[in-house]
Amino acid sequence: MSEIQLFVIATIGTAIVFVIKALSDRAGVSIHRGWLTAILFAVSLGLAAAWKLPVFPALPVYAGEVAVFAGACLTYLIHVLEAVSPLVAFATLIYNVLGKQVFEKIGEKWLGLSAPKG
Repeated sequence: MSEIQLFVIATIGTAIVFVIKALSDRAGVSIHRGWLTAILFAVSLGLAAAWKLPVFPALPVYAGEVAVFAGACLTYLIHVLEAVSPLVAFATLIYNVLGKQVFEKIGEKWLGLSAPKG
């Protein structure tokens, strides 16, 4: 990743931490860790799509033969998976950087998790 991309990720991470802390302090809302993970991956997927949009293959055309069209549709699905796979891998890389930053800054207090009693 470039320095600009890391800067954008850090800025978005800081904004997410600010929003979560503001919601927790002012509105008394706590976000569960699972929901925060899903939100962070959705943000990461959006950033990955913005930075590296996949190129999808052309849709198959029905030419009158059902068997040929079914084979073309399966081939199309395989090419779509090949196009989306690098996007998901890049989103995972972004999530690792973003998640580490957000979870370190938030702490357990704002995630709606109680500390273990021991």
